[in-house]
Amino acid sequence: MNEDQSARPSQADVFAASQPFTEPTGPAHAAAQEPFFGVDAFNPAGPVPAMSPFPTAEVHASCIDVHRSLSVYLDGELARPQQAAVRTHLSICGPCQSAQAFQMQVRSTVATKAIDPMPDEVRARITRALGFE
Repeated sequence: MNEDQSARPSQADVFAASQPFTEPTGPAHAAAQEPFFGVDAFNPAGPVPAMSPFPTAEVHASCIDVHRSLSVYLDGELARPQQAAVRTHLSICGPCQSAQAFQMQVRSTVATKAIDPMPDEVRARITRALGFE
């Protein structure tokens, strides 16, 4: 196995890492889970779930932080202190405002072009799988 393959997580690792985001199965499990506070998108390794509150100290965003977190910010999933920092940075930085405008245009274009309706069979399977029937 080469070095690149050994660095990739296995499917079991990915599944195990997603377990904190599933519904608790009992009182003991529920007490062990931490609440989700948003996404820490300023992390140099990439966006990660923030499972504890951020410190109350003021957070500042650099252009790199904004570009790294812009899609998460536009999705409304950024942790609150980082969300405020990105909003403040966007209010004063022209190049970052341009990057935001570009991403918003891409999202708008995709939303208007991707209008294929979901087939009834797929909708029914999802509804059954989620237990909404």
